[in-house]
Amino acid sequence: GYLAYIRGLPINDTPEIFGLHDNANISFAQNETFALLGAVVRLQPRAASAGGKSQEEIVEEIVAGIAEKIPRPFSVQELMEKYPVLYEESMNTVLIQEVI
Repeated sequence: GYLAYIRGLPINDTPEIFGLHDNANISFAQNETFALLGAVVRLQPRAASAGGKSQEEIVEEIVAGIAEKIPRPFSVQELMEKYPVLYEESMNTVLIQEVI
């Protein structure tokens, strides 16, 4: 029974466990993004070699590669039509709030 309970626990801890608000995840994600992009900039060579790409061009390529992997934004209007906010379907309300 103990093992089944432990296996049922979530892999990622929620902020409430640490006494934080749900928005702590947003701040964490922003800080991680800034740290990642800051590391990319710091790891670039200070001067471009002859015929090579400038530091800005290299960073732009890396950022473009990261941007390709990010999912496209949801169309709020399409989701509101497909999942209308109804009293009987409370999960639709949650879905629309999360998409916004």
